Amino acid sequence: LSLLNTTPGKNRDVHRYESIQQQMPDIYGVNAHGLPYNSTPERKGQARQLQGYLLFFDQLLANYFSQLGGVRELFSFFGKDDSKGKSATSTSTYFSQVVNDPELNLDPVFVREGEDLQARLQSLTENPSGDESEVYQRKNRFLNHLLARFGMQFTDYSLILFEQQATLDLEDEELAKIDDNWNRAALGRIRDKQRYLQKFPELSSCRGQGFNYLEAMSPKNSSGVEQIIRCKLHIKPGSDEDFVLVEHVLLRPLSQDQAQSTPVLVNTPNADPYSLQITVAFAAYSERFADRDNAVRREFIEREVRDETPAHICIKFLWLSTAEEMATLKATRDQWLAERRRYILTSMGMQASDTKSDTQNPDTPSN
Repeated sequence: LSLLNTTPGKNRDVHRYESIQQQMPDIYGVNAHGLPYNSTPERKGQARQLQGYLLFFDQLLANYFSQLGGVRELFSFFGKDDSKGKSATSTSTYFSQVVNDPELNLDPVFVREGEDLQARLQSLTENPSGDESEVYQRKNRFLNHLLARFGMQFTDYSLILFEQQATLDLEDEELAKIDDNWNRAALGRIRDKQRYLQKFPELSSCRGQGFNYLEAMSPKNSSGVEQIIRCKLHIKPGSDEDFVLVEHVLLRPLSQDQAQSTPVLVNTPNADPYSLQITVAFAAYSERFADRDNAVRREFIEREVRDETPAHICIKFLWLSTAEEMATLKATRDQWLAERRRYILTSMGMQASDTKSDTQNPDTPSN
């Protein structure tokens, strides 16, 4: 039971606008009362002329109220449903509404061009130049503001990564409709930022969390740093661009490894190769990382990884040149994790088979 009696919220309809013509004295003949029935054509023309003059200011004020009513969508990081019922990315940053008061009979004042007046007005307000890139840039800036509230940022250089990859998510109908690579990249970046903000409670809560090595590796069973990096760099788990993160502390020798620990540590660069260290292996052969300017891209990606990793952790980067090397690394990691899992469970008096693998179906919860 709630200890406080809360009053239900009330929709104030802040976007609702009443024309300033309604506030004018009757003598002007532009409010709801209009002109006397016996007014001359000249007097009616003067009233219409005044209505047309006031309509300019009416439209500005109406748009201001519409912008205020659109704040919820302006700062929203969720999509909107299109005419087909599918979720579409919301890129609107300017809002408008037609001054349409039936009592004022403004139809003779408007110049119509055979199209929906509201759609035409919104098009002029949202994108007067017809350049879609301006719309995407504004939406990106609003999302940057929301990210900054949580101390986060998406580096703009990442747009270059998308621009060079002309086939970015072409299976996505919304992105496939955009011909310009840069605009497609900008919209993709908007979706990444929105996706990150939607997942922020989950990502922030597991930022310092490691993966559970008693369970099989899966997109859900991964460290918080891995999830954040994948989200920021638009890397899908299991794709050709996916990376492997190895925590050195898990490689510490067990009691049975005493005999072989000495020869293994002969050529190590430092006395302690385990504490506070990780290795991140990226696929240098993938389409995104194999193009020109790969040195600059690698520097950018490594900086992103460092930014999301605790400062006391030393990071080593590996850029594997072939898919075979990456496959060998993943197979070796999986085999090692399976052996370690079996050893830990056996030492706890449990059978390794008690832990169910969710490799086949990442969405299947573990017992």
